[in-house]
Amino acid sequence: MRTPYLLLAAASTLLLANAPVSAIENATSAPAYDFRLIDRKTARPAAIDLPDTAGYSLQSVRAMMPKAAKPRIRMAAADDLPHLRSFAKQAPGSRQAIVVAEGVATLDDVLAAAGGASAERDGGAVVLRRPLLVMPGAHLVVDGRRTPWLKLDTAAGAYLVNGGGLWIVEAKVTSWDAEAGAPSPASDSFRPFIAAWGGSRTYVAGAELASLGYPAAKSYGLTLSTGPGKGGAAPTGWVVESRLSDNHYAIYTHGAQDAAFVGNDIYDNIRYGIHPHSGSTGLIIARNTITDTLDGHGIGLSRAVTNSLVFENHVADSAGYGVMIDRDSRQNVVAHNSVRRNRGDGISVLESTGNVLFANDVSSSGRSGIRLRNAAETALLENAIKGSRKDAVRGEASAVIDSQRDLALDPVRPILSATVEGNKLSDNLRSGLNLKNFTELRLGRNEFGAYDSSPFAGALAALHADLYGSVVEAEPAGEVVVSPSFGGVLPASLD
Repeated sequence: MRTPYLLLAAASTLLLANAPVSAIENATSAPAYDFRLIDRKTARPAAIDLPDTAGYSLQSVRAMMPKAAKPRIRMAAADDLPHLRSFAKQAPGSRQAIVVAEGVATLDDVLAAAGGASAERDGGAVVLRRPLLVMPGAHLVVDGRRTPWLKLDTAAGAYLVNGGGLWIVEAKVTSWDAEAGAPSPASDSFRPFIAAWGGSRTYVAGAELASLGYPAAKSYGLTLSTGPGKGGAAPTGWVVESRLSDNHYAIYTHGAQDAAFVGNDIYDNIRYGIHPHSGSTGLIIARNTITDTLDGHGIGLSRAVTNSLVFENHVADSAGYGVMIDRDSRQNVVAHNSVRRNRGDGISVLESTGNVLFANDVSSSGRSGIRLRNAAETALLENAIKGSRKDAVRGEASAVIDSQRDLALDPVRPILSATVEGNKLSDNLRSGLNLKNFTELRLGRNEFGAYDSSPFAGALAALHADLYGSVVEAEPAGEVVVSPSFGGVLPASLD
């Protein structure tokens, strides 16, 4: 497993609270704050150790493709197959499925073994009219040099499920509406999808995945998930140098490990561009262009996603957040991304611990540039945040966030602590830093543009004069630690 993620001497250890954490959690009113100067020069954060992604390429995938091995293909009832049972209940059409049981199959092999009502050629394309399952140990190769387009017939209930190896290389895969002669439009009803279960390996390279998925569990578009059932091995795979559009989610993972999504063009998807979830770990999400997510977020890490890297992506024009880290996701790095014109917050860290936001360019956010909520031990380093309609950075600890949340599944611990160093905050409409109810805040070397009222808001507003003199006007700018003063006495000044 890849390890190298955080080499950040300035941010890897935060001194949490002069006051006990329980005092913040149980406070009935907002605490008062004071601060102390740290008598040392602020060290620039060390560089982040990011991997070389040049090897995640179409060329590499072609080099890894399995050699020919005679396949065994059969028909079976979808209800009798654990890999298909949960999907068969919702799909229309026949309950019979095509099963690649052994060997390495191509679409030509599928046509030879199960043609006619199950699959047929349509010019240079193949139309699939049944669910197709790749069993563990078997492989299906969809090679665009032989078959440029695989159409999954929506009315017939076709979809792809991988329990072994699935290779989609320089080919297009879409849903298909035979009556309209076009891919099926988005809807809440069944639409074909691709799902890969635990232990499988899925490689999509130089390909196009479009008009797939609908809002049913693990049927969102392209899904890599543990299962079927509980436990078992993690799925993995690559999606590289491909285009993904008009899907419910472009990519969704549940418990995936060491998967890589690199160099893709992801646009006009409905709910998410890339959505790692539920214990996914060791992911690389890099060099993607993710634009125009229509009703959700560009990149969203949620529910215990860990040790993953999100870097050098361009994320723009999402209806929600540009990048989100949510629900107990830990030790992730978001670095060197361009995050622009998203209608929610540019980057948000919610109910998560130990994450680093480094050298991101966040601009023209519809709300705040960076939003922190119950985000403990968070590091904001060397980011440029400008043109937000609210604050450059907004943060708070709060026990009340969502009346619909299952607190047993997604508990809330109202703790906010952060290091905010070396950032450039300019032209944000409301303030530079707006933070409240935090346990500890470290500030140093931040540059503030002009603000009509103050660069500081929330709990920092009362300390404006002293903070401004210490961390803005001073030469060289100092570093301060701001923490609650439970005696309720704020210093008039540092003099």
